[in-house]
Amino acid sequence: MDAYQVVRHLGKGAFGEVTEVKEKANGSRFAVKVIRDKRYETWEECLKLREVRSLMKLGSNNSNIVGLHKVIRENKRLYLVFDYHPSNLYRSIKNQKQNNKAFSIEKIARWSFELLDALSYMHRMGFFHRDIKPENLLLDENESIKVCDFGLAREVRSCPPYTEYVSTKWYRAPELVLRANKYNSPVDIWAAACVIAELLSLTPLFPAKDTMDHLLVITGTIGSIQAASWPYGNSLVLKSGLKLPKKNVSERPLRTFLQKCFLSYQGQNSTSLEQCLELLSDMLHWNPASRPSAKSCKQHPFLSSFTSLSNQSEDDILVRDVLEARQKEHPGRFKIWYTVDRPKESWKYSSGFVTDEMIKAHMPAPGPDTVILMCGPPPMIKFACKQNLDKLGYDKSDQIEF
Repeated sequence: MDAYQVVRHLGKGAFGEVTEVKEKANGSRFAVKVIRDKRYETWEECLKLREVRSLMKLGSNNSNIVGLHKVIRENKRLYLVFDYHPSNLYRSIKNQKQNNKAFSIEKIARWSFELLDALSYMHRMGFFHRDIKPENLLLDENESIKVCDFGLAREVRSCPPYTEYVSTKWYRAPELVLRANKYNSPVDIWAAACVIAELLSLTPLFPAKDTMDHLLVITGTIGSIQAASWPYGNSLVLKSGLKLPKKNVSERPLRTFLQKCFLSYQGQNSTSLEQCLELLSDMLHWNPASRPSAKSCKQHPFLSSFTSLSNQSEDDILVRDVLEARQKEHPGRFKIWYTVDRPKESWKYSSGFVTDEMIKAHMPAPGPDTVILMCGPPPMIKFACKQNLDKLGYDKSDQIEF
């Protein structure tokens, strides 16, 4: 860490402390997170850390996730060096409330899209964040969102039981409030909805003192848990011994409450506001299975003006990201080869349609350490690729298809 000069202490979390530093060589600013209360004897231990593993896999392929610049192990301590962004959504909301002025609905839409785009990418890559809140949404110089703090991230395919209590209290999904040990990426959708609602109201949607209070506030906003629509949630309530209202009546209906708050801060009523409220109603369901995916949320009419930001299909992006992540994990073993019928400039590795000549010219010679990562949305391309690989002597066990 001799290459950096400490500028100031930024904050402390459950797993580490964050400091702003300046690189001595060129004056560049970074945020350094030092993992507290643990000594790392080897690099292997460092790479097992959930935050490191998730960030390395996510890479720099999404502009709305904070960039991991370096991972440093020094004197058995672990330092994560991130891109530095001085502001976050929490401070922006606080300033706006002090000025008694609503955010424009256009800005809310842009931030909503950026958050959901980051979550969509995360979930596609096999991770869910578990601690989405305004403080963890940094803002760069263009006021674009950068999701940070992956200390609680888990793999979508990892096996429960998970930690029962994660996430900051007011942004916890009902399954977390009820201490479920089986949950998944829909907890991020709930938290994202709470953040978007807070952008409208400039106040947390579900402020609560304890578990019972939290459940009552949720019930008063979106109605009560219905056993028929969420049997698992109903069983959690019964198991907890809590007595919740049975009538499906909202004392503080979501749409009415948020609209009233937004207009009280000089916000303008509009079709976009109605669309935003509709999206939030979709995202805030008791039953996690009823919440839309982040990908589906991005297609909502409220965010339609931002869908052109990504000119690649979801499937194309998924394939590219998975391939590049696997190559980073095993740089000496993998030779990336994939074929698509997409414009060449939109792909880091692109070869158009497969021909015998292209296969012979670019494929490595078959060997015990050769693994071919093969894809291509059109079935004929995949078929042609496989046929040519067979001709060149590649065993099918050496091929991974997408």
